[in-house]
Amino acid sequence: MQIFRYTTKQRIDVLEREVHELMVMGSTLATLQEKSIARSLGNLPIGQGREQDILGRTLLGEVLVLGDNLLITPEFLDAFLVEVRKQPANRLYCAAVSTLNPLVQEFIQPLCSCVIEGDLLSLNLFYICTKQPQVLKDFSNAKPVVVELFNEAVDALALPPLMPKTSTQERITFRRFNISPAVDFAPLRIHTATRLALPIEHWVHCLSANIIFGIYSDALRFRDGLDLLFYNWPNGQVKPNNIRELVWIGEDCQIDPSATVIGPTIIGNHVTIEPGATVIASVLGDNCFVGQGNQVRLSVFEENVILPPTTNMILWSVLGRGSLINSQIRYSVVGEECFIGALTCVTDRILDNAVQPAKDITFGGRPVKVKYRDRVVSSGYWILGAAFGNRSMTASGTVVYPGRELPPDSLVHLKMGSDGSFLTVIR
Repeated sequence: MQIFRYTTKQRIDVLEREVHELMVMGSTLATLQEKSIARSLGNLPIGQGREQDILGRTLLGEVLVLGDNLLITPEFLDAFLVEVRKQPANRLYCAAVSTLNPLVQEFIQPLCSCVIEGDLLSLNLFYICTKQPQVLKDFSNAKPVVVELFNEAVDALALPPLMPKTSTQERITFRRFNISPAVDFAPLRIHTATRLALPIEHWVHCLSANIIFGIYSDALRFRDGLDLLFYNWPNGQVKPNNIRELVWIGEDCQIDPSATVIGPTIIGNHVTIEPGATVIASVLGDNCFVGQGNQVRLSVFEENVILPPTTNMILWSVLGRGSLINSQIRYSVVGEECFIGALTCVTDRILDNAVQPAKDITFGGRPVKVKYRDRVVSSGYWILGAAFGNRSMTASGTVVYPGRELPPDSLVHLKMGSDGSFLTVIR
């Protein structure tokens, strides 16, 4: 089989990175693509190039083409290949998912530029099997082939599932809380699966890729006895039966005996976790510092992130390398070398006293909107924080509203208005 990966030129502006350079669960997106392909098809060479370069090639036999912004799991790729190999030869096919699927509705479709026809959303994953030499001319005429995701509803208020399948292969599901239908929205109740594909185009996808498609998806793999995709458990070392004990710790770490670390968690090299701190279902890169009393839950840190001693909580967030966080951060993306001052308030809910859908009668809000390609659209999240561009700084006491995107090098501070009140200023 020939495999080609074309450059989409997608860019996450607040992080100043091309999408293939984006970090997901401690690895670049390009590395994860290669890992998934190797698991599914073996260590085959992957051709690189622009889309027009690949379209002009003469192809023969089985050919797989994907965009460099597609986060894909081996299970999804395997299922796609099974379906397309049933189809007639000499025709181009693309993977598609149903827009009726809750996971697609909440985390893929809202900020995606992929083609939607009827109730199918086509992905930039293509396949063709030619019996004679053929030049690939266009991707737009690809026939969609549906891949079922088999996702499960998960209460994000709970930890990932505790145990793998039993010897009788009895299916163990997440323990569900008896909570009001009013919290039946992302990210309080989410959908995830092991068979996943996500075209990353927006900073909101950084959260979905790392938490839903990363931490929770690997938790399902652990439960079902599958090989883990993101947690690189050492070869030959027996994995624990309880996922809360699935903790990988790097070299030269200092973890105080009074700190709490609960899996699934990856801790890099030279990490310090001080007394009373808690780290649950998260990823900490090399040289991170978690000060006394901090709580880190369902979050991913790049290297050199600092949390000074305090009682802050980092929840469902992605923090870039070299950032210092001195306040609570929830459902947010923080770029590189940022400084978040004490008592910075990142709000994550839009309240509204208008008549709301039945599922939101308790809290009185609406989905958070974000800027996407010069438009303001729904993010798919009903609870969502903000995105801080690289080298952004916030002064103490400032307020950042849901869905806001601060450009790189922003400075957010308070300024007294003419009436004596304080206003939040971004410059």
